[in-house]
Amino acid sequence: MSAPRRKKNYSLTLMAVFLIFSLAIVGAGYDFYRNQKRQLEKVKVDELQAVGNLKVEEIVRWRQELENGARVFSASPFLRQHWQHLIRFQKTMPCRQEVVEWLQAIKSANQCHSVVLLDRRGKPILASSEQWAGLYYCDQELITEVIRKPRVLFSDFYYNPMFESLGLSLLAPILERQGDQTIVQGMILFRIDPSKSLFPMIQTWPVPSTSAETLLCRREGDDVVFLNEPRHIKFASYSLWLPIGAPDFPAGLAASGREGVIWGRDYRNIPVLAVMRRIPGSPWFLVAKEDRQEIFAGLHNYALGSASLAGVMILAAGLALVLLWRRQHLEFLLQTALLEAEQAQKLDAILSATPDQIYRFDKEGRCLYANRAAGKAWGIDQESLAVEKIQESRFLAANGRRLAQGIAQVGQSGRSCEGEISLSTLHGMKHYNYILTPLTNPHISEISVLATLRDITDRKRAEENLRQTEEFLQSILNHAPVPIYVKNRDSDYIMVNPAWEAFTGKSLAEVKGRNLHDVYPPAIAIPLREHDWNVISSGQPEQSEEVFIIAGETYSFQTIKFPLCNDRGEITAVVGISIDITEKKLAEKRLRDSLREKEVLLKEIHHRVKNNMQIISSLLRLQSGKVVNPEVQNVFQESQNRIRSMALVHEMLYQSPDLARINFTSYLETLIQGLRRSFQIDPQQITLQLEAEELNLEVDQALSFGLIINELVSNALKYAFPEGRRGVVCITVQKTSDQEVELVVRDDGVGLPPDLDIRNTTSLGLRLVQLLTGQLEGLVGLDQTNGTEFSIRCKAKDHG
Repeated sequence: MSAPRRKKNYSLTLMAVFLIFSLAIVGAGYDFYRNQKRQLEKVKVDELQAVGNLKVEEIVRWRQELENGARVFSASPFLRQHWQHLIRFQKTMPCRQEVVEWLQAIKSANQCHSVVLLDRRGKPILASSEQWAGLYYCDQELITEVIRKPRVLFSDFYYNPMFESLGLSLLAPILERQGDQTIVQGMILFRIDPSKSLFPMIQTWPVPSTSAETLLCRREGDDVVFLNEPRHIKFASYSLWLPIGAPDFPAGLAASGREGVIWGRDYRNIPVLAVMRRIPGSPWFLVAKEDRQEIFAGLHNYALGSASLAGVMILAAGLALVLLWRRQHLEFLLQTALLEAEQAQKLDAILSATPDQIYRFDKEGRCLYANRAAGKAWGIDQESLAVEKIQESRFLAANGRRLAQGIAQVGQSGRSCEGEISLSTLHGMKHYNYILTPLTNPHISEISVLATLRDITDRKRAEENLRQTEEFLQSILNHAPVPIYVKNRDSDYIMVNPAWEAFTGKSLAEVKGRNLHDVYPPAIAIPLREHDWNVISSGQPEQSEEVFIIAGETYSFQTIKFPLCNDRGEITAVVGISIDITEKKLAEKRLRDSLREKEVLLKEIHHRVKNNMQIISSLLRLQSGKVVNPEVQNVFQESQNRIRSMALVHEMLYQSPDLARINFTSYLETLIQGLRRSFQIDPQQITLQLEAEELNLEVDQALSFGLIINELVSNALKYAFPEGRRGVVCITVQKTSDQEVELVVRDDGVGLPPDLDIRNTTSLGLRLVQLLTGQLEGLVGLDQTNGTEFSIRCKAKDHG
């Protein structure tokens, strides 16, 4: 590995070590910070939940204590002793002042605004003070409820205008036992001041805190109202109303029935950790919260100190790595100096091995270095070349001035230049491509010039050959008698030959770069474009017929198109060669018309042959009607069936568009139907089954098969089922795997006589079968295992 490479790798290693060390410190610190934060958050959640539960218990206990005290006071012996006098005399009662003092003592003990005695209908009798605000609407509701169902009742918070603060009412019934009934004799109304007892109890926090507080709230429609005074907003008791809707507003969530712990924003829109609790037996709920900033203040300070320490450690490590790198850098410079000397020797060896001539000149044109190829080209050793100026050089005498000017220009501008020169060398005239490149040395300001001469004599010769080849090909295109053209992938014309110009009447200048749609109407351009795209997409030559309309005349061309590919094998163009086949197409049309006339004539012949055969069949039928002998009648019927099978072939040929072959399957279906009618087959007695593949046979083969089937089926219908015997005659025609046609006619009748030899018989039908099978070059097989089965195989003349 080279010194620069080792230096670079070592520097990267130091940087990687420093980066890993820094990331390890930062990662460990961040992980420790996250763990401490989670633990602190858990502690604060537990603390807030404990405070919330404690405050709820205190409020419930405070209410219970007040209710128990009210029960005690309402059942006080002192009150019972003076109650009837109070009801009867009221203001004139002698002990009135004593009762007032008793009420004032109750007021002071329970921190109330006032204490009032009411009669059984809720009318005030006596108060702890002459100045009291009278009964409020909430008091009337309590009185009504206590009269309906005697018990101690608390009211909700209300605004007391007399004291300009919130108040609570507690109503306790004064009960008297009369027999089995408990009767309300009167009531005691306690006007409680929550700011003296309840709110201070709520607002106390068990540990020192600058932001923690407990809030007692109540829902009012779509708003939440704060009942006690918030810690951070003075004089806001019952005057701070906020909407419930915010999703992270703890008081709003509690008013919606939510309980638990939440990170949210309080009435100041400051992030807090809050716990939400409902107050049992009341419409109130409690929110205990603490600011997020206070919760994590200590942790943030600790994290800042830890980060500072980590920064000092990272800085110290960085300084140590810099000192280590500095030392390695000095060693690197020493190794680099040694490597440069070694590389200079290697470079000379490499430059001497290249076939290009390489020189180094100073600004004045003095050759400072020449490689081995340069000395070999001129027959001069490298040392001799390196002492001459370019103007005085023997080997560059013809072009010395031109090359010297280029070297001077590169030395002044510092920019490379290149060109071509021709020199007469020891090996004859040579063509060279030269490149002049400025060389700079970081240690000195002087610029030298590197000159590279590459022998391009062979390339020049190849270019000349290519030019001659292009001229030759262009001559072929110009003198070709058929239109030839080249189009790109978009069907834009690139080149056309004179024959194409003469045919279309358009010059290359008119169509070059233009699309097919710009040259021809859509009816011609669209098919031409499809042919071009087929060649491009398939990459294969394609032959097609193309139609052109030039000057009102229609021309047909046989066009061969093939793709042109670049060096990377990509198709870039399509070449088309068109041959005028207009006269050929006209001749083909005349030939088709002539063939059509002959087909019509041949069909007419088949039609007449069929009619003549039908006439013969009709004559035989008429003649058989006058014959009494049954055997002679059978002979007439057999002849009619044979003539009908042959006439059926001519009938199908007349109706078929193909006069050389017929659909043998359709022919068999019609033939079998004719035999069924001829023999008047009872379908309940004899069943005729046809199993035939779709075959198209030539006329002579179809005719022979038809006669064979006629004979075999007729014999089966006449002799296989005597005396009303039931059975099946099955005809199967199929093409075997070895391209042969197999005909099978089988029945499950009584079978043939045991001594019958089908190859030597006097039966005309069986002799016809042998004769026709021989004409088909086929073989006849006979199987009498179960009824009678004839099988005939021959080579297929099948065209379908």
